[in-house]
Amino acid sequence: MTQTKRVIVADPDASERARLVRLLGELGKEISQLIVAHEIEDGPGVSKQLEQGHVDLLVMEALLDGESGLAILRRIKDVPGTPPVVFVTHMTRESDRYWALRNGAHAYVMKPYDAVLLKQRIGRLLSDGVGAKPERP
Repeated sequence: MTQTKRVIVADPDASERARLVRLLGELGKEISQLIVAHEIEDGPGVSKQLEQGHVDLLVMEALLDGESGLAILRRIKDVPGTPPVVFVTHMTRESDRYWALRNGAHAYVMKPYDAVLLKQRIGRLLSDGVGAKPERP
């Protein structure tokens, strides 16, 4: 195994967080990588976790209480060392996807999602790290 990857999983729905954490565990086994997920339910919690140290990937719902995922992204996107951001969200309008990617998200996946596709995208981002190329808006 290589270095441990820290991932923030932010979603107001506990069952959705659990599903994403399971997906990350499966991905870790598939790519022989230890992935430690930190579950967070709201925007302020994401900000606090980001301030506490190194994070390799941020997977979040765009609709977070306290501060939206998009607001968090706009605030952190130009900070050196900001991890790649993947939105896994109920926001299904193409304009929502466009603006998320335009503001620096690396991927935008709408719920319900294809677990295989999501694992592929996350696996690529964890492999490439901060230098990963984002999807195109």
